[in-house]
Amino acid sequence: NALAFENLLLGRPDRITFARGNPQITTSQNDYFFFVQDDYRVRSNLTLNLGLRYEYSSTPFNPIIEDINAREADPSTAIFNTAFPIEFRTAKKLKTDKNNFAPRVGFAYSPNIKFLGDRFSNGRTVIRAGFGIAYDPSFFNIVLNTVTAAPFAAAGIITQVPGTAGALVFPSLPTTNAQLNSTPGTNGGDPRLFNQTRVDPNFYNPYTMQFNVGIQQELFKDTVFEIRYVGSRIIGQYQTVNGNPDVRFLNDAARFLGLNAGAFSNGNVAATLPAGTAVNNGTGRVDPNFGNVRTRNNGARSTYDGLQMRFDTRISDVVFNANYSFSKTIDNASEIFGTLGGGQSIAVSQNPFDTLNGERGLSAFHQKHNFTANFVYELPFFKDQKGFVGKALGGFQFNGIIFLGSGRPYTPVQAFSNVDPRFEGSFTNGVLRPFNGNSTAANGTIAFGYGAACLALFAGPECDTAVPGNFIVYNTLNPGSVGTVVANAQAAQQQARLVYNDAGLVAIGFLGSFDDAEAFKYFKNYYGDVGRNTFIGDNNYRVNLSLIKSTRINERMQVEFRAEATNLFNRRNFGVPDAVTEAASFGNFVGSFQNPGFNFGDFRQLRFGVRFLF
Repeated sequence: NALAFENLLLGRPDRITFARGNPQITTSQNDYFFFVQDDYRVRSNLTLNLGLRYEYSSTPFNPIIEDINAREADPSTAIFNTAFPIEFRTAKKLKTDKNNFAPRVGFAYSPNIKFLGDRFSNGRTVIRAGFGIAYDPSFFNIVLNTVTAAPFAAAGIITQVPGTAGALVFPSLPTTNAQLNSTPGTNGGDPRLFNQTRVDPNFYNPYTMQFNVGIQQELFKDTVFEIRYVGSRIIGQYQTVNGNPDVRFLNDAARFLGLNAGAFSNGNVAATLPAGTAVNNGTGRVDPNFGNVRTRNNGARSTYDGLQMRFDTRISDVVFNANYSFSKTIDNASEIFGTLGGGQSIAVSQNPFDTLNGERGLSAFHQKHNFTANFVYELPFFKDQKGFVGKALGGFQFNGIIFLGSGRPYTPVQAFSNVDPRFEGSFTNGVLRPFNGNSTAANGTIAFGYGAACLALFAGPECDTAVPGNFIVYNTLNPGSVGTVVANAQAAQQQARLVYNDAGLVAIGFLGSFDDAEAFKYFKNYYGDVGRNTFIGDNNYRVNLSLIKSTRINERMQVEFRAEATNLFNRRNFGVPDAVTEAASFGNFVGSFQNPGFNFGDFRQLRFGVRFLF
């Protein structure tokens, strides 16, 4: 537009992105692995597997920490204001995890049971079991996130406030490289006011305890069936937590409900501040000396229990394999990053003070049922490909893969009700979850209190008849319909699958007070009670087929023609739907919340190809 073009010509930016620090990161990690292993044959039909592994990995953080500590100790190279204590401008070295011993033990036993002839003897039956521990070294994304934030670097974005007259100045608009290098400048800036990514000082390598027991049976010639139990327990899995949460609105909410009569005991928090007062970015946080802090620690736990079955056979020219698993995976964090979909919609817990039990639920990797089958059929005629007829009709192979799987779990989340009172959009944001309604109500039905729907978010035509205290139920799967006005929260909870959590709208200023947050007043909780990953997406079903024709030209050369069909029956696998509650249908708007129709799915694909082998 004309205003933007004018600002460009006059050098009036609406945003300045700045960064200062060492542009080249130098680090190293030394890995040493030692192991001993022995397979001991106790008897002709019993073998023990024994092993011990030791793993040592140096921490890649410490070389970088040494560099920035030396930088800040020298006033001529320090990038932060040296008037601030050195402990605020530097980082402490991490301890190296040195006790990573990983034992392994297992056995294979082939009984000689005289039952049904030799069906369970002569090596046709094998019982196997095992236990082992494995360690997981840290990955370098954690290092990169840490060293690109304070106190390793000074980086940020300054945005012009809309409607503010004059050019954005910080502290003056740099026009040369020298000026840019001094912004925030040598000996300038307070690292505590920048977003920080920290690593827990007791950071260590997570470990997995794996165990299984199973039996493998030869049913008849070239046919084997196996069934086994497989389990694992992961201790110290990597997790992202809000390391310095803002508690002002938690305290306000508690006071409103009469749960806490006293104010939050923090000397840096005032009841009111004069207009124009510069407020430290840490005001109201657990540690008021710092602002946003994202911490990586070993706070996650994971369990897997599964029944797995396998069937393999070869009958003449057909090879067939089938696998089925019935399993459950539970954790309180599946990744350190959010995926905006699937089971890891958000990385940070809803409640920063309850990162374990409050987040415990199905893992992002959970899939209750998983069945796969595949076959390879070499057509039996003209295998030798002699003569013209043999080359034309021989060398055909027919392949197929069938996949059936349960849907992936996901968590309904709220875009506007962030646990982010300043609405900064920083990396420590958790996202509030809604409240549970009627579990028998249809997915896609969600109720909004009058304040949330009519004062803060939608203000659709239904607000013309609604009054404070009413709730409005929207149905995503009935797009374009006007929301249904119901009398109160109790009625809304009966008619909708979910009830929108409006407490956060007060925190970010979309609602004037907790009096306007009808759902919050009814449920009496700042945090939604919908469990993590309690909703399941669409099941998956796919059949892939291929036909391959190989023609030998001579002993060293052949040509191969391929015809492949992916998702042969064109079954639309919708996957996980939109999990953001504000995307519900309202007025004439077609909502995508829990609406699988907004997912493209995967369509049938036909591919044809040719290749020469020599």
